[in-house]
Amino acid sequence: YDIGANIGQCAILAAKAGMRVYAFEPHPDSFRTLFQNIRLNRIAITPINCLVSDKNGILAFDIGTKWSGSCAFDNRTSRKKIVSTLSTTLNSFHTFFGLPRPEYLKIDTDGYELQIIENSDMSSVRELSIEISDEKKHGEVQRILISKGFVRFDEEYLLKDKKYPMNEFWKRK
Repeated sequence: YDIGANIGQCAILAAKAGMRVYAFEPHPDSFRTLFQNIRLNRIAITPINCLVSDKNGILAFDIGTKWSGSCAFDNRTSRKKIVSTLSTTLNSFHTFFGLPRPEYLKIDTDGYELQIIENSDMSSVRELSIEISDEKKHGEVQRILISKGFVRFDEEYLLKDKKYPMNEFWKRK
């Protein structure tokens, strides 16, 4: 599962490696490009114009940025181009559509990663790539992943550059 798929870079690589990919992207411009990239590459990816969060329903968020794909889910910015989109929890998505739970998960949600991992059953996930957008949430994200049975791998490489956003790679113990 690719949560925060943007225009599909990671989703396309995963699909070309033989994985079944569900690509979640709530940003309307990024979703259009994601859909076009799937068609151009002629690969089997299920694009879903939906926000994965800690709530089911309709969620308003700010897409008023200078680049497509970056969003804000709270009032921290003054960009203010608000759109509404369908929001689902990872758990509800599986239940409603009767789909298998992910073994591999990529999360890049511009600051919403904590809410997703905190409120998701991740027992089926074997490996996880997560972009941590907020230095203040870094320790809490790590604590939750450890409590859910994950360990970071390639830690020495990751610790050399502590700039945010920071990508981390985790695997099941």
